[in-house]
Amino acid sequence: MSPIIQSSFAAVGISLVGSLPLGNLNITAMYIAAKKGINAASYFALGVVLIEIVYLRVSLFFINWVISNKSLFNTLQWGVVLLFVLLAVNSFSPTNKKKGYAPVIQTTNPLLLGMILSAINPLQIPFWAGWAVYLTGTKILTEGNVYYNVFALSAGVGTFLALFIFILFGKRLSNYIKSNTQRTNLLMGVLFLLLAIYQVWSLCTNA
Repeated sequence: MSPIIQSSFAAVGISLVGSLPLGNLNITAMYIAAKKGINAASYFALGVVLIEIVYLRVSLFFINWVISNKSLFNTLQWGVVLLFVLLAVNSFSPTNKKKGYAPVIQTTNPLLLGMILSAINPLQIPFWAGWAVYLTGTKILTEGNVYYNVFALSAGVGTFLALFIFILFGKRLSNYIKSNTQRTNLLMGVLFLLLAIYQVWSLCTNA
C-alpha cells in the first residue's frame, strides 16, 4: 500500500471514530436534519469539516517543526503514550457518562453554524497534533506538504461521514450508544491501551 493511501485510510478512520461519540456537533446535525432536512444538515457538516481541515493543517505545520528537533520529537512521542493511557483510564472510568444535549439553532445558515461551532472547539489542534506525532513516528504519515494536505482532506472526509451517519440514523444510533455506553467505553479503553503498548514497543525497538 502506498504511503499516501495508507495515511489517508488512517486519517479517515481516526476522524470517523473520533466523531462518533455523542457531542454538540453530531447532536446538532441530528437536530437540523429533523427540523430542516438532510440537505441543510449536510451543509452544517460541511461547515464543521472546513474548519477541522484548517485546524488539522495548522497542527501538521507545527509537527513539521517538531520533527526537525529530534530530542523534542522523541519527548513528544513518550507524551503520546501518556495521552493514550489517560484516554484509556477516562474510558474505563464509571463516571464517564454521556449526557443529553438540546441545541438551540440561532441562525438560518447551517453552513455558518457548522463553521462557528467547529471554530470554538480548538481542542482539535492538540488532538490532531498528538495523532500526527504518533502516525509520523510509526511511519504511517509521511512528511511533506502533499501528504499533509491529503491527510487533512481525508480527515475531513471521515468527519463528514460520521456526521452523515448521525444525520441519516440519528435517533436510532443515539439510543443505541446511550443504552450501550459501558460497552462502548470499554472498547475505546482497550483500543487506547493497545495503542499505548504499541507506541512503547515502537520507541524501545527504535531506540
